[in-house]
Amino acid sequence: MNAGEQLLSAQMRAFEAPGEVEAGERGRRLMLAAFAERTPARRRRRVRAPRIGWPLLAALLTALGAGAVAVAGHLREGGSSRQDSAPFTPPQLSEGMVLALGHGVAYTFTARGRVRALGPASDGDLSPHGSNAVLASGSKVIAVHVADGQVRWQRAAPGPVSLPRWSVERTVPPCCRVAFLAGGALYVVGGDGKNLHRVAAHALAVAPAWRPHATDHELAFAAPGGIRLAATDGKLPPKRIGGAGRPIGLSWRADGRVLAAVDATGVTLYGAGGKRLQRIAGGGGTVLGGGFAPQGNRLVILRRDADGRVSVLTRGLAGPLRRIRRLSVTGVGDLRLSPDGRSALIASTEDDEWIDIRLRDGRQRLLLGIGKRLRAGFAPQALAWAR
Repeated sequence: MNAGEQLLSAQMRAFEAPGEVEAGERGRRLMLAAFAERTPARRRRRVRAPRIGWPLLAALLTALGAGAVAVAGHLREGGSSRQDSAPFTPPQLSEGMVLALGHGVAYTFTARGRVRALGPASDGDLSPHGSNAVLASGSKVIAVHVADGQVRWQRAAPGPVSLPRWSVERTVPPCCRVAFLAGGALYVVGGDGKNLHRVAAHALAVAPAWRPHATDHELAFAAPGGIRLAATDGKLPPKRIGGAGRPIGLSWRADGRVLAAVDATGVTLYGAGGKRLQRIAGGGGTVLGGGFAPQGNRLVILRRDADGRVSVLTRGLAGPLRRIRRLSVTGVGDLRLSPDGRSALIASTEDDEWIDIRLRDGRQRLLLGIGKRLRAGFAPQALAWAR
């Protein structure tokens, strides 16, 4: 790819036609294909925007409507410096902070476009208020202060650390907790790095879920033979609250009264005492992930349909799951829900973009060039979203 093509591709990725996301994306792909078929001309000096082939491109864009024409106008004007300098601008990322992972390094960025590299990691999570991050780095669990990137504390573990999760705290203090897996066992450490102890000798590779509003830091986790609930501040053994199936995700409703165990065919709801409340069918296809929104009662599911496409489904307090959006991509990775429970962030694995979906009506925004703008490689993961 020559310099002109690279510049055109970069400008196309950074622009979203107002009100015409789908038309803009369709226009981008057609323009790149037409541009690639032209005969490149030797240039003695570098120019800011390619000027060859605009009559042909204009003809293609005319059939695509106002959204695609707006793309052409944007390229002729050279783009926006604000869009070029900031990864995202409101309202694309509506609030808070996202923890991302690419090239083995964890990054945070905010809705204002502020980016910070936190250090080597394979997984991670953000504290509920977004002030600290916990990283899995080899056989260590490391807490990092997000504002300045300084390590607060680190603890060695008896094996590679995975799936660290920060407890849900409305106020701090009281001190929070961090749960993580290492060597096939489940461990908990205080938010200050003290009192590291093992909660269960055997745990499955499923992210543990802290129960909201629990007075003794209750933690749900998947173990051989069923789902367990442990009071991590006490000495009683974990109690069994779920069936023998193998979940792919665990999530508490915001009020702490209902636990969702997500599996490949649907969701099973349990009460905090262990009673099975309801089975919700996934409606065909294969469930890829999901859980309860951090606020409210909404349950969100990501499902691969029988034709290979991917759908986003939601449900309130009652009723079946309903599809609010069918994605244009077939390769998806992480599903993260916004702190206010109004949006879902889905990482694409087939392009360097994330998809921000408004859960009320399924409206989507494409966040383009994620890895390039974070310098995090192609299609970085989305690990956590906090205030």
